[in-house]
Amino acid sequence: MKNWLRFWNNARSLALLTLVGTVFSGSCAVAAQQSRQSAMEAKQNAPAKKLSPEQIKEQILKLGAVHKTAGTITPIALTPAKLKHTQIIAELEKQKNIVAVEREMVLAKDKKVPPVETLRGVDKLQLSTQPTGPAKNATGKGTGGATNQSIASQSSVSPKSNAGIAQSGSAIGKDSQVYGGAAKAAFVCQRPTVDTVNGRVKGAWFTPDPQYNHYTIQGCGFGDPQGKAYLLGPFAMPTVNLSVEYWSDTSIIAAMDPSLMGELDHLGNVTLVVAPANAKQVQTTGHNFYAARQEVQLTTFPQSQANLQRITDAAGADAVSVDFSSPASDAPGAMVQIARGGGRFGSANDSFSFNQLSPGFFPEKAQFWHFDMTQGDCSGGTFYSDGNWNWTWDTSANALRVTTQEEHCHSSYDYSMSEYALSVWVVGPRGLDPWGIHPR
Repeated sequence: MKNWLRFWNNARSLALLTLVGTVFSGSCAVAAQQSRQSAMEAKQNAPAKKLSPEQIKEQILKLGAVHKTAGTITPIALTPAKLKHTQIIAELEKQKNIVAVEREMVLAKDKKVPPVETLRGVDKLQLSTQPTGPAKNATGKGTGGATNQSIASQSSVSPKSNAGIAQSGSAIGKDSQVYGGAAKAAFVCQRPTVDTVNGRVKGAWFTPDPQYNHYTIQGCGFGDPQGKAYLLGPFAMPTVNLSVEYWSDTSIIAAMDPSLMGELDHLGNVTLVVAPANAKQVQTTGHNFYAARQEVQLTTFPQSQANLQRITDAAGADAVSVDFSSPASDAPGAMVQIARGGGRFGSANDSFSFNQLSPGFFPEKAQFWHFDMTQGDCSGGTFYSDGNWNWTWDTSANALRVTTQEEHCHSSYDYSMSEYALSVWVVGPRGLDPWGIHPR
């Protein structure tokens, strides 16, 4: 009996302990379930995690979210520097026509009527078109129908036998008129003199551009044998030599090295020097040098010339990071790449000034690149897009302006991106750096 009672008490204790254990285990399971539920609700209600700009870029790259779009290469509107270039080209075209006529006349003088170059200041086109009838002298009487041949004879007489005839001077042409081969006063050249360069007394244009690289120099006293002709001015080299095609006592036809490069434009401060072999040299001032042009793609852009708008996120709490890269890292050949990242922040307005280009350079065309996310890159989250990509050229400011677009993904991670790049081609003096060159 005692043994049974002992067994009964032991069994009852064991049952009680089992019941208590069961109740306790159930309570623990309920508590754990409630804890997990609370954690899930807290996670769902918690704000999305913000990423640093580096984490944003890493996340975007991991998702394969960057879709690169290369825009069309587009000509840039007429800039002040480009307008000046077109005006100078127009002047070169006019000069080219004058030089072509003078050059033909000089080279053909031995095959036509006797040379008239010794009559300084005379319009050769006028000589070739005026009637050959009798001309009148200062008294109004006829000269007896003198011919161009007789003019050449009169103009080549010895200085000693013409002591009373008009002497050397740049205004001889004003006093010596020729009609049909008669002159009021024959001219005798006393010293080397340059009358015109490319048909002009001043303001001739020199350039290594093959289209316009021909020059006619008219005057007297250049002598024989051939001498030298060269340019002086604020050039990188001491002199710019001219290559002589033709040399006579009264005419020179020349050109410069067509491969000449590394020079800025020089307007109005270039001197032509003609150095005869057996006489003193002569100079004529007030001419121009226009460097040969080339088009180059800019590979860099000075950060100081970029005005990047500083913006905050949509809550107005945090400044949006801006990354400036030059050259661009993800757009082949582009000069600059701009990336923004952070919380949702909307559109921005940036500008890029070209006022610090080296003299003579101007933007010719541009290409706009942009990098974007899409809904498919948002990992099931909510995708937003703010603003629209656009770029324009501001002629008054000589600047390229960009309006940005921002893409935003709201999921377990909250991140936005706005990234673009620019390619620009410029035209300017051949062989020079488009940035940072200043006139000497």
